[in-house]
Amino acid sequence: MDLPSCPSCGQSVLDENPETCPFCGAAMSAKGSQSTSSEKKSAASKPQKKQLASKDEDPFAIETNTQKAAVRVALRKAPGRTHEVKCPMCETKGYIPETAAGKPVKCANPSCMVPVFVAPELEKEEEPVEEKSGPPIFMMVFGAVMLGAVGFAVWFFVLRTGEEEIDPNELVKRANEGIPKQSAPIEYNPTFEDDKKEPEKEEKPFDAIAYRQQLLDTTIQSIARQRTYNSQANRPSDCRQLLAETYARINQLEQAKDQLPHIDKQNPDVFFGQRLVPLIEIAWREKDPAKRRELLDEAERAAAKVPTAGRDRFDNLSGLAALLVAEGREDDAEKWLEFAVREANISNPERLDRLRQASAQMRVLRDIPSYPITPFINHPSHHWHRPEWITVTMLLLAHNEDEKAVAWVRRADDDRVRADALLAYSRWKARLGEMTPDQLIELVKDEPPAAKTRILADAASFYILGGQQDSAQKVLDIATTQLDQLTGGTEFQMPSAAKLIDYKLPDPSPLLNRVLALSALARGQAAAGEEDQAWKTLREAITLTRSIGPTPSAIAARPQDQNDPGADRVKAELREQLELNSDNDVRIRFNAYTKKIDELKPLAQLRIKTLEALFSEAILWGQSVNVWQEIQSRIDEADENLKEPYLQSAILTEVKAALEADSATEQLKELNRRTGASLPARESQLQFLAEFDRMIESRDFLKLAELINESGIDRERLQLSLADRLIPLVETGEFKLAVDALQSLPRRIRATRMDLTVMKEELYYYLGRRAAKIGQPQKMQQLVTKQLPAAMEEVSVLAGICVGLDVSNSPATTASK
Repeated sequence: MDLPSCPSCGQSVLDENPETCPFCGAAMSAKGSQSTSSEKKSAASKPQKKQLASKDEDPFAIETNTQKAAVRVALRKAPGRTHEVKCPMCETKGYIPETAAGKPVKCANPSCMVPVFVAPELEKEEEPVEEKSGPPIFMMVFGAVMLGAVGFAVWFFVLRTGEEEIDPNELVKRANEGIPKQSAPIEYNPTFEDDKKEPEKEEKPFDAIAYRQQLLDTTIQSIARQRTYNSQANRPSDCRQLLAETYARINQLEQAKDQLPHIDKQNPDVFFGQRLVPLIEIAWREKDPAKRRELLDEAERAAAKVPTAGRDRFDNLSGLAALLVAEGREDDAEKWLEFAVREANISNPERLDRLRQASAQMRVLRDIPSYPITPFINHPSHHWHRPEWITVTMLLLAHNEDEKAVAWVRRADDDRVRADALLAYSRWKARLGEMTPDQLIELVKDEPPAAKTRILADAASFYILGGQQDSAQKVLDIATTQLDQLTGGTEFQMPSAAKLIDYKLPDPSPLLNRVLALSALARGQAAAGEEDQAWKTLREAITLTRSIGPTPSAIAARPQDQNDPGADRVKAELREQLELNSDNDVRIRFNAYTKKIDELKPLAQLRIKTLEALFSEAILWGQSVNVWQEIQSRIDEADENLKEPYLQSAILTEVKAALEADSATEQLKELNRRTGASLPARESQLQFLAEFDRMIESRDFLKLAELINESGIDRERLQLSLADRLIPLVETGEFKLAVDALQSLPRRIRATRMDLTVMKEELYYYLGRRAAKIGQPQKMQQLVTKQLPAAMEEVSVLAGICVGLDVSNSPATTASK
C-alpha cells in the first residue's frame, strides 16, 4: 500500500488519514486547509480585551481586579513554567507558563512596589525547513543514536568500576602516613549543580526620599487602578484627601494643591469636610503670608458647611481654630469651637461627649505620635472638661508654637479647663524629657492649688517612668504642700422635700478638680513606692467625692412621679411645711420637687462613677483589700444617704479578680457570699484590655473578634484601646502580630452595629507611621501587600509610612548638605 505524502513538502507520512503533515504542519487535504483557514478567521474576529487606562486618566476612577487575576511569577523553573520574565520595577527574574505570555503577571518579589506587569510575548522562531530524505536514512540515524546511548548507560552503571569520591583531606592523610607532621587540612566544599548560589547583589543605601516619592507618585495610584474599593461610597475622595494631607505634611504643597480639584468633583455632601483637612495642613506650612491668608479664607468657607455629625466635625474645626490662634485670631478661634458644639446635630448628650473626647485624643495622636495614650481611659483625669480647648493647645505645641500655646491656656476662664490643658502639655513634655522640674514649677506657680497639685503629681509619675527619681521627688514634695487646701468637705445629704424645691445645686467642677488632684498625688506616691501614704491620700479623694452629690440609692428612695409610692407622703409634707391650702398649689410644688430630683440624678451618677474610677486605680497599685473593705462598708449601710449600690456594679468583678491575684482568701470568701454565684456583667475598660492582651499573646484572633463583637464597647473607646495596644507592638518589631490583630476585627460590632471601616484605616495609618519611625518601612509595606487588606487600608499604611519617614540621612539629603 502506498503511503500518503504531503502535498507541500513531499514527505511520506506513516499515519493513516492524517489531517496535517507531522513534518511541515501543512494540511494534508483540502478539507483540513479549509478548517485551518476558518479557525484563523474565527480567531481574528474575536474582540480584543479592553486595555488599562493610560497614565493621564484619573487612577481613582478605575476599578479593576487585575492584581487578583494576575499569574504569580515563580523564582525557579518548573514543569509548565519555562518562560523567563524580568520585573521592570525591581528587575527580579522568574518563570511563568507560556500561556501567560502577553498577560498581567505578579512579580515574585513580595516587596516589589509595583508588583503587577505585563509579561513579554513569546519570541517566534522560524522552524528550519528539513531537506527531503527517505525514511530509511532517518531510521538508521535514530537507531545509531539510541544504540550508542544504551551502550554508554550499560558501561556507566554496570561495567564501570570507578573509584569512590574521596575527601581530599583523607587523600592527604593516606599519602602522609608515618610522617609526624601532618599537612594543613584542605577545605572541601564540593559544589553540586543544584546548589549553585547566585552572586550576592551589592545593596544600595536606602534612599528614603526616592522611596517616599515612589509610594506617593506610583504605588498608591497603582493600588487605586488595580484594586477595587469597598462598597462604601466616596472612597476615591477619601484617598484624594489622604494623599493631599500627606503631601502637605511632607511640605510638597504644590502636589497637595493638585489634589484639591479632584476632591471638588466628589459628592457635595462630603466635599467641604474633605477639602478642609488638606487646606489646614497646607496653610500651616505656607510661607507666603498672602497665600496663607487666601488658604485661611477658603478653609473658613469650607468649615461653615462641614457635616453636622460625626467625629470629623470636631477634628477639623479644632484644627482650624489652632491655625487661627497661630495667626493671632484667638476670638475667631473661640467662635469656631463654640460653633462646632452648638451646631452639632447629635441629640444624645453622652454620644456627643464621647465624640468630643475621642476627637481630642485621636487628633493629638495624629499630630503628636509621642503623646502617651493611657489604657486607663475611663478615669476622670482623662475626661477633658472642654476637649477642643486641649486639642488647640496640643496642635500649637506640635507646630512649635509653645508661647502661643501657653497664652491660649491662660485665656481659658475655667480652672479645670486650664488644669486639663496644662496637664496634657506637661505630660507630653515630661515624657520627652523636655521640661525640667524647675520649668514645670514655674509654669504652674500662679495656678490654684488643685491645678498645681494635679500637674506636678502627674508629671512625677512620668519622671519616675523615665528613671528621674530626684525630679519626681522634687515636684511631689511641692504637690504635697498643697494637701491641706484640697481636703475637707462633708458628705452630701438629701434635703427635705420642702427645702429641695429651692435648693441650689453645687457646682461639681471645683470639687472634681480637687478630687483629681488628690488622685494624681496618690498615683505619684504609689509610683514612688509610698503605698500606705498613697492609700491615705486616696481616702481623702474618696471623702471629697462623696460631697459632690447624693447616692443613687437616695435618689431611688424618693418618689419620681405623682403616682409613685410615697408621693402622697411627700405631698403631705409639702402642704404642712409650706403651709399650702389648695391641691393645685401642692401639685405645682410637687412638680418642682420632682424636677429638682431629675437635676440631682447626674450628680449621683458622677459621684458613683468617680468612686469606681478611684477604686479601679487603687487596685492597679495593690490596694484590693482596702478597696473591698471600703465597698463592703457602704453596701451594709441602712441609711439611704450613705448606701452605695455596688452589688449592681461591675466594679465587684474587678475587685474579685484583684483579690484572687493578691491571694486575699478571707475577703474573697466574703465577696462570694455577698454576690452569690454570679456577678454583674463586666463593662470595665480594664477588663476588656486584660482580655484583649491575653488573646493577642495567645494569637487567638477568632476569640479577639468575638470579644469585640459581644463587648458592646463604643467605637471611640475601642479605637483608643487598640491604638494603645497595637502601636507598641510595631515599636517592638512585632509587625505581623499587630497587622493580624487589626485584620481580625469585624467590619461591624455585632452588639452595636457600629461600622469599623474608617476606624481600621486610621489605625493602619498609625501603624505605618510608627514602622517608618523605627526604620522599618519596607517591612511593613511588604507585610500588608502580602496580606492584601482592603485598598484604603493599604493606602492608609503607605500614607503613614510617607509621613513617618526620616529623610535626614537619605543619600539625596546628604548630598545636598
